[in-house]
Amino acid sequence: MAERLVLCGETLVERSRHQEVLRLDLTGAHPNITLRLEDISRRMVANVPDLLTDLIEVAAYVFCADQLISRGGDMMRSMGSDWRRKFRFVIPVREPDHWSSPAVLDALTDLLVFLCEDEFRFEFTELSGAPLFQSYLDLDREGPSAFQADEIILFSGGMDSLSGALESPSGEGRHVALVSHQSSPKMYERQRHLANELTKRFPGRVLHVPVRVTKHGGLRSVENTQRSRTFLFGALAIATAQILGRNRIRFFENGVVSLNLPIAWQVVGTRATRTTHPRVLNDMTRFFSALIGEEIEVDNPFVWKTKTDVAKLIAASGHVDLLRHSVSCSRVYSMTKLHTHCGACSQCLDRRFATLAAGLADDDPAAMYGVDLLTGERQDGEQRTMAESFVRRALEFRRMTEIGFLGQCAGEVSRAAFCFPGMTADAVTQSVFELHRRHGNAVHSALTSGVKAYAEDLVSGTLPPNCIVRMAIREHGKDLEQTPITDPVEAEAKSDRAKKREDRTFDTVGKIRLSLDDQAQRVMLEGVPPVTGPANYSLITRLVAQYRQDREAGRAPENFKYTSARELAGAFAIREPTLRKRVNRFRKQAAERFEDWNGVPLMQDAIIETREWKGYRINPGVWVVKSDELKVRDAEARKS
Repeated sequence: MAERLVLCGETLVERSRHQEVLRLDLTGAHPNITLRLEDISRRMVANVPDLLTDLIEVAAYVFCADQLISRGGDMMRSMGSDWRRKFRFVIPVREPDHWSSPAVLDALTDLLVFLCEDEFRFEFTELSGAPLFQSYLDLDREGPSAFQADEIILFSGGMDSLSGALESPSGEGRHVALVSHQSSPKMYERQRHLANELTKRFPGRVLHVPVRVTKHGGLRSVENTQRSRTFLFGALAIATAQILGRNRIRFFENGVVSLNLPIAWQVVGTRATRTTHPRVLNDMTRFFSALIGEEIEVDNPFVWKTKTDVAKLIAASGHVDLLRHSVSCSRVYSMTKLHTHCGACSQCLDRRFATLAAGLADDDPAAMYGVDLLTGERQDGEQRTMAESFVRRALEFRRMTEIGFLGQCAGEVSRAAFCFPGMTADAVTQSVFELHRRHGNAVHSALTSGVKAYAEDLVSGTLPPNCIVRMAIREHGKDLEQTPITDPVEAEAKSDRAKKREDRTFDTVGKIRLSLDDQAQRVMLEGVPPVTGPANYSLITRLVAQYRQDREAGRAPENFKYTSARELAGAFAIREPTLRKRVNRFRKQAAERFEDWNGVPLMQDAIIETREWKGYRINPGVWVVKSDELKVRDAEARKS
């Protein structure tokens, strides 16, 4: 897709090479975006740093551009994660030199590339006639002048954020500021109702800060994925935190959603949420810290909790009556007073299974759902596929062995492996496995109870043919569980080669150990035959050199440097397309060896990691060791 130029404010840029330009303006003579923060008084924001004002403006521009440039709609579904948009933003700011510094610019780009799965370039220019932060306040309201917040919480009005909002004031007596983004009038009404209830129940301990971002001037949303909303949400929260004298903001979302393992084929690529993925929160921490010049913390206390765990926390809080007023549905546009949840999207399925498993069916009434979870007819193909895939995937998680789980999910889990200080990659992987097994157990429990409750209807055949209970009891004796899922090697346990692999453990499969055989010019991977050829050897040698420099410099894994495609191609005196072919050739050869001998697929970035606009690097999770520390397979062993 061609790069889209987004001119912000009153920026003037030569557009001869750009057929289409998107112009966005918050403060100029003809603004087409309005941003307002409510319930923060003028007395609380007397000395807001320019960088914070810049931050909310930059975040608002990115968020609006995200909505105004389509990913291609339904036509692009088959392209999934392979399809990205390209943005070039030109944004006037109050401190352009600071925004253009490598530490800030790289951190901002890294955050948005992973969060949105798009490509971003930023150019920051000097902003003349800069408005003050107060211009974004709803000045008709004075609000509290001396609220002392202990915690700043992102409050969406969903079940998870409600549980988080209840945790601090009810359990610890702390003061909390709830920052909400008004995504729609219907959702805002729900957020406001919950916030008012919390304010009444915890007098003096809750401050609600709703934020509105409104487009006008003929701007019309054409893209509903809105993955950059997290960036806007976080920017507004950290600005609020700084105003209130705090350096930490907290998202509350269960780990199954945060970690983003595919629960159904529809939830892939650009449509899968990364709202609170551990890497997003790490990248956000890095960016905010670099921008503000202080240690900032962005965390998710619910990352090791399932949705059922969250439901039980609400029940234990003593305020379970608020549960029915929270909204988890992704299709807010279809919300009615009777049906606040569609009952068909993955968020509705997750919520309803959780409340049933937690014994909260009456507190989360079935009447709220457009489609009843267990007995409602899934009328169209997408609804049926989503429900069947969601349930089947959950039951697969319940039955997987640790190695089988790693074999299927290693690539996604590796994205989070280095995002938990104090935890080894193996400990993170095992915690992710246990989390998803508990999720599977909860779905299984709710489904089993449902089958028992509707046994008579099943026998009499009165249930709709496409309801979940009927899906669970397939014709010809098949059900959604089918055969237990195990390590792929276990299925070949009787073969000679499988017996040679019986010494594999969860710990060793989770690591890739690599070495270079300088004498024979081979790349050595533990447990598989070497990858030979001078082109492969020279490529990995070059990348390993940078990897070792990063290790010696004590850099955090996520900050390991990339070598640009131009620099790497120049070192080998080849063109960049030839370099890409060389990288892909190595990846293919390594993957074939790894899967053939270990029975576990090797993800594309497992050894050589790629990032648009940055280049290539050895994946920081790889262990580069001396050749005598490896156990390398003899390629001839296969013939014996």
